[in-house]
Amino acid sequence: MTTEMRLWRRRFIELTESLYCLRGETPPTVDDAFDGSWQTTLKLRGIGFRLLHDDPDDTVGNFLLQCHFCKIPPEAPAGVLQAALELNHAFARQAAGMFVFDADERELIFSLLSSLRSASAPGVLRAMEGMVPTVQLWRSFMQQAVCH
Repeated sequence: MTTEMRLWRRRFIELTESLYCLRGETPPTVDDAFDGSWQTTLKLRGIGFRLLHDDPDDTVGNFLLQCHFCKIPPEAPAGVLQAALELNHAFARQAAGMFVFDADERELIFSLLSSLRSASAPGVLRAMEGMVPTVQLWRSFMQQAVCH
């Protein structure tokens, strides 16, 4: 890992530590944070979020904010994934992130690429809080999904 890459990773770690402190929580230890990808998970109003610095060779300074919408059982109607794809169209026009489907976990995740350059803990928390009503609305309409 080059010095520049280590600086972005350090910035990501500082951001996540600040986010935990802002929420009155103790940040996780970061012993292996400079090996491979590094992530941390948080819950906000019962909704799971993950902050992920996936690229150990990052020279740009990006991270992913991911929101776990729900698990989708194999027998779920096609309408669940169709609704996600229809929302993706609106998200794409706004460059506002996108849905991804984790096939191994059968989980629908909203993923937002964000810049470390301008990120702040209050800003990330606002983004997370902004996603909560959408997740709650989604879960209320998608009864076929097993939401957590």
